[in-house]
Amino acid sequence: MGRALTEDEAKVLEVLHDFATRGKGWKWGGVRGWMLTADLGRRGRLMPALYLPELRQKGLVERVAVRDPGSERTSMSLQRITQKGEDALAEFAARQPVRIAPARETGSPAPIFLKRSWWQCLEVLQRHRDRWLSWKEIADGIEPPRPWQDDVVPVVKREFARSRASSQPRMREYTVTPLGLRVEPVETQKASSFVRVRLRPLAPGEVKSEEGR
Repeated sequence: MGRALTEDEAKVLEVLHDFATRGKGWKWGGVRGWMLTADLGRRGRLMPALYLPELRQKGLVERVAVRDPGSERTSMSLQRITQKGEDALAEFAARQPVRIAPARETGSPAPIFLKRSWWQCLEVLQRHRDRWLSWKEIADGIEPPRPWQDDVVPVVKREFARSRASSQPRMREYTVTPLGLRVEPVETQKASSFVRVRLRPLAPGEVKSEEGR
């Protein structure tokens, strides 16, 4: 493998090992054990951006790109330990390696993730699809802890909702768009501040331009 793992590299692999061997994390390619980079960084005060590039280059970690429907570029991705990574971690920890089930090629588009707080706002707007809602009405439809008002802004930016000036001074109202109505949850994780979603396929008569960016 080359040089031995550093202690910090081993910590990153240990978190990924735990998720892969305990059936935790996101599911992709038929297997669990995938972690979003942002979630990995919150585990044990790790700074995965410092170590993941080299771990991936050595084949110790595999990566799947994540799609952000509101941005051409996103730094977020899914990470999972490989069998080679497990072997290296076992050598570092002086133990026997365990089998890591390989992920299969899906041929599917990159998975889509939204921050949980964004999805909570969108979900309320979907339930009231024929109305314009104030921020207070959106917040009242969400169980505590409630998101910040700024969390509805990315929903509008991604064209999942529209906003307009309210009759109340310096207030705005929000309503869901046809594109926003097509957003459906796929999976949630209690330990993650993100929700995996999908765009429901266009139904007959729906406008193609609503596909988003």
